[in-house]
Amino acid sequence: MKTIRFVSVRGAVGRCFVLAFLCWTALLVGCAVFSPPPPDTFALDGFAAREAGAVALCARALLAREMEAKKGTNANPAVGVEDLFHAHALLPDNTDILTDYLLLAEEAGRYEQAYRCLAAYIRRHPEADAVYHLTAAHFADRAALPSEAADECARYLAFCPTNQEIASVRVRALFDAKRDRDALRALRDNRAYFHNADATNNPLRWAYHFLENRNEPDRALPCLEILLESCKDDPQFTSEVLVLIGQVRLNLGETNAAHRIWHKSYRLYPSVDPVRLSGRVLAENPNAVVKLCKAASRPDAEVEDRLRYAEALLHLPSPAGSSGTNRVYACGFQNLAESEAILRSICDRADSVGLGKDENLFHWHLVAMGELLSSTPPEGVEPVRFGQEDLVKTARAMIARFPESAQAKNYLAYYWAERGENLKEAHELVNRALKIAPKSAAILDTKGWILFKLGRPYQALQFLLKAAEKDRDPEIFQHAATVLRSLGRDEEAAKFEEAIK
Repeated sequence: MKTIRFVSVRGAVGRCFVLAFLCWTALLVGCAVFSPPPPDTFALDGFAAREAGAVALCARALLAREMEAKKGTNANPAVGVEDLFHAHALLPDNTDILTDYLLLAEEAGRYEQAYRCLAAYIRRHPEADAVYHLTAAHFADRAALPSEAADECARYLAFCPTNQEIASVRVRALFDAKRDRDALRALRDNRAYFHNADATNNPLRWAYHFLENRNEPDRALPCLEILLESCKDDPQFTSEVLVLIGQVRLNLGETNAAHRIWHKSYRLYPSVDPVRLSGRVLAENPNAVVKLCKAASRPDAEVEDRLRYAEALLHLPSPAGSSGTNRVYACGFQNLAESEAILRSICDRADSVGLGKDENLFHWHLVAMGELLSSTPPEGVEPVRFGQEDLVKTARAMIARFPESAQAKNYLAYYWAERGENLKEAHELVNRALKIAPKSAAILDTKGWILFKLGRPYQALQFLLKAAEKDRDPEIFQHAATVLRSLGRDEEAAKFEEAIK
């Protein structure tokens, strides 16, 4: 009985399982056949999404620019820049978006941001065209990032080494970044590579920049030393460079070194410039002046010592009771007379002592003669033994010796203008001087003053105003004021007279 019952139960369970399986199968088939189809879906991958966003941002930037452009001159240059910046962030390797962004960033003055974006692009694409480095250098320079600008210029020059303009810009950026060692190396490299006048003289320009604009003689000195390396075959130019180096040494407090350098300059190519500088410094030391006087008084005295003493005499402390700003009163009539006598004796034998080609020596003597003749000797002092005709003769001799000398012609022309003599010849002389040095304030002043003396005040005023623009010399201002008052323009004349005070 038990066996039969177990068999019957097992059969019932099996039938139930088969029935359940058929029901579930039918249900699934029915759902698959009779259920509605799923709705359509749209999706973008990551790059496509960024691209779509970048396009939208560019379109919005373009639309904003067009709307802003309708405002005319009041348009805001920054409109659309932010959208393009974000578009570039989405697609940093898209050169079209990068180019548009850089153009707008330039207009909006976002130089540093633009440089950072461009520098990052260049790092990702080291094979990028050289123009990208040039553009990066431009933005870094405008963003006051001189070190980065110099580096970008160097990378550009690696592609285009013949671009001398960019090579010069790199030097400037290096100096601005206080990377003087690299800048000096670049100056040397430029001189060796380009080997032309501009590359050779660039150290001189930088030396003047540091001396005149920055008052940094310690930075000017190595520039001059580089220049000295390139002019060893030109004694005159080397001597002129040594004069500047001596001045720099003096500014740095190295007085003895300055005297040694000026002496070397004179020995290399005799001229009065280094000697006058040395004499001017020695005049401040009473003991040095005494020694110099003894050296210059010997019958066999060196020309260099005599010239140095002649200059020292002009810069000795003012005599007791003297007053005024005129150089004659500052140094004393007797000192000036002694200095002039020394200069006359040297000018008489200038060719034999190697100074025959030095225009400044003869002009120095001419000026000393004029100052002596224009002053009254103190009581008990013997007057000079030459007159106005000797001065004119000396000036004419200088013009004959140096036919291209603008200062000799100008000196004689102005001398006659002050005295109201030979105005026609004076006018011819100053016109010849202007052809040689058309931008000289002193010559423009002489031209205007002669025209005024010739009764042509309106023409005179044009030249005097040009001279006043170039040089705020009190004498030029006084001439301009005099001419303005003659024309009834007293208010303008008063302004010049006030400026003199």
